[in-house]
Amino acid sequence: MTSAPIDPVKLDKLARVAIKVGLQLAEGRDLLMTAPMSAAPLVRRITEHAYKAGAGLVTTIYSDEEATLARYKYANDKSFDKGAARLYSGMAEAFKANTARLAISGDNPMMLAGRDPDKVSRANRANSAAYKPALQLITGFDINWNIVSYPNAARAKLMFPNDSEEIAVGKLADAIFKASRVDVDDPIAARKEHNANLKKRWSWLNGKNFASLKYSGPGTDLTIGSADGHRWKGGASEAKNGITCNPNIPTEEVFTTPHRLRVEGTVSSTKPLSHNGTLIEDMQARFEGGRLVQLKASKGRDIFNRVLDTDEGARHWAKWRWYPIPPRFRPRVCSSTTPSTTKMPPATSPWASAMPIASWAGRTSPRTRSSPRAATPPISISTG
Repeated sequence: MTSAPIDPVKLDKLARVAIKVGLQLAEGRDLLMTAPMSAAPLVRRITEHAYKAGAGLVTTIYSDEEATLARYKYANDKSFDKGAARLYSGMAEAFKANTARLAISGDNPMMLAGRDPDKVSRANRANSAAYKPALQLITGFDINWNIVSYPNAARAKLMFPNDSEEIAVGKLADAIFKASRVDVDDPIAARKEHNANLKKRWSWLNGKNFASLKYSGPGTDLTIGSADGHRWKGGASEAKNGITCNPNIPTEEVFTTPHRLRVEGTVSSTKPLSHNGTLIEDMQARFEGGRLVQLKASKGRDIFNRVLDTDEGARHWAKWRWYPIPPRFRPRVCSSTTPSTTKMPPATSPWASAMPIASWAGRTSPRTRSSPRAATPPISISTG
């Protein structure tokens, strides 16, 4: 008899961390959760831990891949200009009443591959407009919120194509558990230690106050200027409702705001971008004056260009992330297809043994290590 591909003990630890650390759910508070149907085992464990923590009411909204595909197969054309406005308005009202938000990420990244790009784009645009009232309360950090991951079988087979589905799911689950730091005896203590390490990194960056960073490597020659008065942050953060939460589990990022007019050059992605069921591969973007002026991709370029045409701000660099990946995670969790030869920062730097990764729109470019040289001038980062 073979063992289950997803370790139930580690899955339960992930659920407990999501409630105790991710959300720090307070007694009497309600919880609104969204998840794909395939993630029901994690939903049930999170629900259990939420009620043990004293939750008032836990409500889960499930998404179903087959139902989504049925829309693209059978719905009339006008359907793709409609969003679930009443549903999202209800979610916004719940958030205004201080309901916590938890999302489980575990959708099929290829779900809409081969579907009409125009319909996909219109549906995404309509959904974004409908979701805006609720999303503003999340992105504005009005409430405590958290995202955790669950191993989707389709995603697992993309990552481990030479393994059977069962083995692939098991490998992806182990990677998620490891990156989420629930593969240890005390995952809550591990998360606190990780937050302390991230704080050292963003505090160091704030102390240096770099004017800009320059990234160079295969397909990448990019300078990102810092916004005036920018501040770095990462890990645990206090929401406006006074609750300190960890929005993303797993996370290795520290982030800040770039100047919207000070991004120049070209950046290439070493990993595919999954956007609402469509895979976009081999992206290369060129920026002038902070604006994306040219996008190339071997697959999915039209879909991404439609996303960028949603509004003017979509073509500007909105968030700037560095990912200091500890050595224990490098082989599987955030590997790069581009070999690099890099210099380690001084051992006294909090970036020692860390691996920053540049990010545009939340996606990775060639992995690099930092080499800080001055307190205020630009910092240059290269891969060979």
